[in-house]
Amino acid sequence: MSEIHENTQKRMLFLNVGGIPFTPGDIYKKSLGGTESMLEYLGSTLAKDGFDIQYVCSVPQKDLDEKKFEDGVYSGIRCHYLANTSGLGSVKAIVDMVSPEYIIALNAFKMFDCLCLQIDDNIKKFIWVHNDIPVTNFFKFRADIYMMFVSEWQKHRFLKNYKIPEDRRSE
Repeated sequence: MSEIHENTQKRMLFLNVGGIPFTPGDIYKKSLGGTESMLEYLGSTLAKDGFDIQYVCSVPQKDLDEKKFEDGVYSGIRCHYLANTSGLGSVKAIVDMVSPEYIIALNAFKMFDCLCLQIDDNIKKFIWVHNDIPVTNFFKFRADIYMMFVSEWQKHRFLKNYKIPEDRRSE
């Protein structure tokens, strides 16, 4: 385990609730999904540049009991593991503790939408769009959630198919 950079500038929280559970550093030991690989590369690079990167991941209760996943700092990323059965309250407690400037939801968009209603309006909120799923409901009601795309091809396809307004896109 490595230490978090001493002079952190920005706090960023990645939510991976319902995704593939992993510990940063696993990328060198086993196959991971594209989103998990992105988090490993981006998170550890930003941590080296002085960002305080935090990661919330849901895992099976059995894996927590068997200590397959333990909270700690891995590759410069501070990890928090919750049981799959943990609800919105557990995620919100971590958000309140971390007090991030940015939150990036990697999945569990419905939970994220509910969470956004309960957290500080000054936190910048993003959805990491990595699958071809319709997410337009979030944009009908929430003016403060932005989209991040995996590729230009995907971005243009989404913008065309779901008619996402210009002011709702992150560049």
